[in-house]
Amino acid sequence: MKNYELMEKLSSMPAGAEIKVSAIMTMEEFENGDIIQEDEEGALYSLIREVEGVENAGDRIYMNTREKK
Repeated sequence: MKNYELMEKLSSMPAGAEIKVSAIMTMEEFENGDIIQEDEEGALYSLIREVEGVENAGDRIYMNTREKK
């Protein structure tokens, strides 16, 4: 999604709403993501996905993504 497409969708939604981001993937997809840092507690993964949709749920706005293509 291009930034102007996202801005257009958000402009019609409540101004005070919180934005939540969700992604659907398997553990294997998650663990095969890019490791950006490792420390004594384990690995930290980077998830970069395109926004597929924006949904208004009253006081929350959900930005949804799908698995990497």
